[in-house]
Amino acid sequence: MNEFDKNNEIEKYLEESADQIRPNLVFKAELEEKLRAAHRPKKNLQSFFRGIQAQGMGRTTANLFSALSGIAALAAVIVFMVWIFQELRPHENFSSGDDYICPVTPPNGSLPPGETVESQYYLGNGELWTTLWPDGKIIMQSHNVEPDGSLAMKWSFVRGDDVSGALTIEGRRLDAEAEPLRAFITDGYGDTGLQILALIFPTTGCWEVTGRVGEASLTFVTEVVFQTDATPVAEATPGVIIDPNATPSNTSEGGYDFRGGKLFLAQPLPELPDSANVYAYIADSPATTEQARALADRFGLQGDLYTNPFPQFPDRTGYVISDGKRLLTIYTVNYFTYSADIQTTSRGFYGASNANAESIIRDFLTKHGFDFAYRVTEDSNGMYSVHQLSPDGMPMMFDTFTMWVSRITLGKDGEVAYAEFNLMNYDPTPIGSYGIISAQDALDAVLSGDTQAGTLETGYGPSTEPPLVWHREYPDNENVTISASLTKYDSTQNNGRPLLFLDGIQAIGETAALESLNNYMFVVVTGRFVFENGVHKFSVEVLKTGIPQSNIAGSLRNEGGEIIIRSDGGDEYIVLDPPADLPLNTDTEKSYLNISGILTDGKLDWSSIQFFADINSMGGGGGGGGYGFYPLNLSGTPIPFPTLAATEERYTPDELAAFLQYTVKEGDTLESIATEFNIPVDDIMSANYLTEPEIGAGWLLVLPGVPAPTRFEGVEGVVEHTVFVKPDGRERTEYTFILKENGQYYHLEGENLEGLLEAENLPIAVWGSIRYDTAGFPRLSLEKFEELYPGLEFQALRGSQELKDHNGTQLVLFNHEGETYVQLVPSGASADSNYYPDGEILIQALIVPGETFAGYPAVRVFYSSPAIDPSSGQPLELPSMADMDRPLPDPFGNNDSYVPPDLVIETVELVYYTMDPLMQYDSPGPSSSPQYVQPAWHLHGRYTNGGEADILVQALKREFLSPFASP
Repeated sequence: MNEFDKNNEIEKYLEESADQIRPNLVFKAELEEKLRAAHRPKKNLQSFFRGIQAQGMGRTTANLFSALSGIAALAAVIVFMVWIFQELRPHENFSSGDDYICPVTPPNGSLPPGETVESQYYLGNGELWTTLWPDGKIIMQSHNVEPDGSLAMKWSFVRGDDVSGALTIEGRRLDAEAEPLRAFITDGYGDTGLQILALIFPTTGCWEVTGRVGEASLTFVTEVVFQTDATPVAEATPGVIIDPNATPSNTSEGGYDFRGGKLFLAQPLPELPDSANVYAYIADSPATTEQARALADRFGLQGDLYTNPFPQFPDRTGYVISDGKRLLTIYTVNYFTYSADIQTTSRGFYGASNANAESIIRDFLTKHGFDFAYRVTEDSNGMYSVHQLSPDGMPMMFDTFTMWVSRITLGKDGEVAYAEFNLMNYDPTPIGSYGIISAQDALDAVLSGDTQAGTLETGYGPSTEPPLVWHREYPDNENVTISASLTKYDSTQNNGRPLLFLDGIQAIGETAALESLNNYMFVVVTGRFVFENGVHKFSVEVLKTGIPQSNIAGSLRNEGGEIIIRSDGGDEYIVLDPPADLPLNTDTEKSYLNISGILTDGKLDWSSIQFFADINSMGGGGGGGGYGFYPLNLSGTPIPFPTLAATEERYTPDELAAFLQYTVKEGDTLESIATEFNIPVDDIMSANYLTEPEIGAGWLLVLPGVPAPTRFEGVEGVVEHTVFVKPDGRERTEYTFILKENGQYYHLEGENLEGLLEAENLPIAVWGSIRYDTAGFPRLSLEKFEELYPGLEFQALRGSQELKDHNGTQLVLFNHEGETYVQLVPSGASADSNYYPDGEILIQALIVPGETFAGYPAVRVFYSSPAIDPSSGQPLELPSMADMDRPLPDPFGNNDSYVPPDLVIETVELVYYTMDPLMQYDSPGPSSSPQYVQPAWHLHGRYTNGGEADILVQALKREFLSPFASP
């Protein structure tokens, strides 16, 4: 197993900063509507709603005022609640004649009662107020079309303090004959203050609208245009949509040099828009019970609520509601999941592509009251991304290394099987429009590699084929014994019974014994499958305890009519009641087969089987790069950026690798390091892509101009080896030396490296020369090595853990037989963070004589686990060090050495981006600075080795950015 370098903490996000965001009328009006729907009316809220485009409604600051601080996330759900998507297009005669100029009413900026934030779009006369669209044009899109072809837009009026009564609406088209304007006026807002409604225009064109309350009235003229007729203020640049199999357009020119390979564009870059908007992001909050029930109502789910821990924040609570088959999990009003059949989704099913996917998804969103502009793209295996669109029509996205869009998975029946929503909560009224760099500038930044700040890059392994999967099926209304994983949701009611599922089937009957078990525990139960109110359930009769789960990987053969599995360890078991189509006599070096179940009298009573025909298709991980985006500077006064060397003067990767890598110690500052090594602070910042001078203990800094050692003379570290299997079956072994001082890796070269196997993971001293390859990776030509502690052996230890704060860093302490150790990673270079809060644990460990850390004796941890399996309640055993060494697919393919792949950029488009705070659970704490939704260039493509590349480049020009966290 490999030790990952945990010292590179300089990959942190730069905190964004600017003026404090102020409350917005859209948020308050939609919040009021949601409170009313949740049976918590606030009739006297003096606020206002403007009919901004439906896809962007209800997004502004959570700092509305203290009374609402705990429910700020309510606003986000309203955007989905009122109007229905339809495919019908407007009538062909909607647009007015070319010679007619609509006399649109200009706004007067009159501030509505109770508001403190001015807006150029307000219109009021001292009695009634509303807000007008920019340039007097209401831009309709397909989701605004009603079944009869009319166009509906959400709107609002505010009544003055001296105006009381019901609001009525009337309107007529000025440039052509048309039916009168209609309005849908929501009940329940009373006779004062805010009134939510919808204006329903029979056609596009020039319209006069009048709102009346008693003797008070307010009239305005506006032009209603469909999106294809509109002249946007700042036209968004469409993304480049291409054939994934297209030949790169500039191959004849040889492409661009890129990381040892080539980068090709499949299509020309999009043209430059002059500017793009910046929006205020609204922080999301955990859902309340009222919000959870309101969302459940939209899915037709009623009944008791149950609690569910937040995935990233165990101290927070989400909610679950289910009818036994469908299940809705609500974390916030913007982050929730829906399963149409919990048994199907709990089995880790793969979806099915469908030619009518967009229509199916549109109908699903419409049925459940979602009304936001979006686009749909297929990812793979029947999974479709649903991208929100901004008010100006561009995709909106979170970090690509998190769940950055909403996703919907279609089942084989052509229906939505699973939906995961991660919706962006933001104020749709832009803070402003700002100049941006061109797509070519963004590409140049990627190609040059001058700086990693201002870019975010994520790479993924090649897409994989889904495995073959079998699940055990049982007859209904017959006594059967099943093995399953228990899922338990605690009731929100005092003394309420939990909601229980056994591999996605609701458990009923004699469940008291199950209720006392831990969540996700493996259980064996006897009972019957039954139907209750049309839902398949399992009626429990007896819980059997003390039976462990068996997961056996190996190959199958048919012997005398019986199917036998031979495990990788050589054990053999008869498989009871096997499926007829199981693969037999498979090659365990090239494929992977696993059977889960229980062993009964030496036979395997299976519950599920999984088979990958190609071990290389089991999927790989991903990685990321870039130090995040610069903070925004919207003050109007540009902030100078540190001067960096010209491109031709910057260091190459191999030059950077040849410089000394310094591990920051407690008390170090950039100034003290620069003084010690006699180099300028700016040079250190430039070489390490730092945008602010703060550093932390444990960071690795490249010190430009300070040569790294060219030889090792008795330097301490450990060696690891990895066996890689090529697609053609050949094997390649790679040896790596890890420096004890800072955890830096060196690939080993030389003859007779096999002798290192006897000392693998043990402290050794090495001698040899160092060189740097063309990619800048250090390589050590090994001349000799010595074991530092002959006879030192690995130990399987049992004990308990506790956390200890040390200078602001949490250490994990391991208590064993009266001695307390601090846990270290296998190389001993840094602290180990593996921690189990409950019960005793087991560790595969190495105690190096005299080794200490933070004043404690140290133990190097190679493998750790609970002493008791939380899913089965059975004792666990640690694997041996030899068992942890398994061959891996060779990333070189059939090549003898690494060949940098070419990259084909398939799409380039302008998007709106923000970090997803819900996913930033590793950050030290929330930032007090406001968070923005800002423009970014999104480049997506594939490498010739099958890998996927996803790159974001900050689009705002430097004059709107800050090089430091606090401008």
